[in-house]
Amino acid sequence: MKDTTAAQRVLQLPELCCLIVDQLKLPPLFSIEALEIERRLDRRPRSLKDILQVGLVSKYFLEPALDAIWESVTFDELIRRFPFAVFGTHPFNKGDPYVRQVKRRKVTIDDWIRFDYYASRVKWLRIKEQRHEAPQNPHHKHIIKEMSALREPTSWLPRLEGLWIQDISIQQPFGLGKIFFSSQIKDFKIEADKLNYKFYAKLAQTLKLLNKQGPKIRCISMEPPERLQRHTDEWNLVTKEVVSLVKKGSLRHFAYDESVSTDLQYEVLKHPGLELLRLDIPRQINDIFHLPSEIASFKKLKDLELRWNNLSELIDFTPMLRGAHLHALSFHVSRAYSNTEFATLLSELSQNCNLSALEEFVFKAAGATLISTTATTNNNQTSMGADDSAVTEPNEPKLYELLLSHMSSWKALTKMTVLFPVGCALGSVEFLEQVAVTCPWLDGGRWESEADRFLSYERARVPYYDSDFDYD
Repeated sequence: MKDTTAAQRVLQLPELCCLIVDQLKLPPLFSIEALEIERRLDRRPRSLKDILQVGLVSKYFLEPALDAIWESVTFDELIRRFPFAVFGTHPFNKGDPYVRQVKRRKVTIDDWIRFDYYASRVKWLRIKEQRHEAPQNPHHKHIIKEMSALREPTSWLPRLEGLWIQDISIQQPFGLGKIFFSSQIKDFKIEADKLNYKFYAKLAQTLKLLNKQGPKIRCISMEPPERLQRHTDEWNLVTKEVVSLVKKGSLRHFAYDESVSTDLQYEVLKHPGLELLRLDIPRQINDIFHLPSEIASFKKLKDLELRWNNLSELIDFTPMLRGAHLHALSFHVSRAYSNTEFATLLSELSQNCNLSALEEFVFKAAGATLISTTATTNNNQTSMGADDSAVTEPNEPKLYELLLSHMSSWKALTKMTVLFPVGCALGSVEFLEQVAVTCPWLDGGRWESEADRFLSYERARVPYYDSDFDYD
């Protein structure tokens, strides 16, 4: 009995209860760990049901479990904590998706206490802007106004660290997101791919409001609008504010597609603490972009994706990866290069990085031209057609041989995609014959090849957790 009593007392320690729950909870939305889970699994692990069950074991586990469950939510999930009467709707029966209209009442202090019980636990908030301005939610605007009368919006989410803003409204960029701007914000993700170019200036003004709060940003992820190249001048207003956020921050995670600002690229490359880096150097600035002299050494980097036109720039970048343990590596090029340059890139990566934990490798050069080593040295042959590109020198290494020579150390590989230029002969048949001998641990995965220039591999996946618990 004494041993049992002692064990019970141990499980009443708040620190131990928190540690047990931490082992079960999902990683933050913006973290490297969350990206690795997405890369390895068919879906995110459904551990919320486990956390809920642990929280019901005793009152000592309840608070840590609730903190973990409500750590990362959508704003819609928070708003639904209010009673039906606040929305002016009520379901006909319990669990019935159909609702009937009822007389709406205002938000009271008791409603606020109920909302605060959950909101005070939130660290990462996802907001879908359009959804809250849709006709099916006509009272959201009134609810937010009444909440603001009870307490300042800046105090609604005292632990908030990250904002993920999706589906930005055409009329009001960040209309709802602005009320959560504070100096505590560290993680910031914007999906503005549907935003009309006429409202880029409004979006820039909104980011300026965030800049005035002086946040120390550690994660920035931007998905700019479609057809951005037609309105780069207008979008540069937005990029200017992002540059300011980068200068003030301590970046660990940076992903920004289609940036035509060299200032932004240079500022990002000064952050040695980066764990994830995705840079896209578009054609219009490729000729004026060169690696800056003040560039960091990225020893902590785990996930790297570079979309640069020139393979030579990628080769020059590899010394900055010295000491890095990469888990994901992706390169995209679109200009002429040779097999020898590709071999140099692979060799430099192996010398400077630890690739023993590499899980995903991508190399795409669909829009490029493969040239022979002889042509590389002749200025009048640097731009060759697809028919000429298929001709390789007798002493040049074959592509499949280059890949196999380095893949022998990639024993954690779960996914690979290579796409070479038109007219390039990868040697898919020879590759698949040799890979079983050189890399037997890849046996059992699914290989696909097409036109002898495309090859992909994906290891068979086993679901991490078989559950019908719906996280979303």
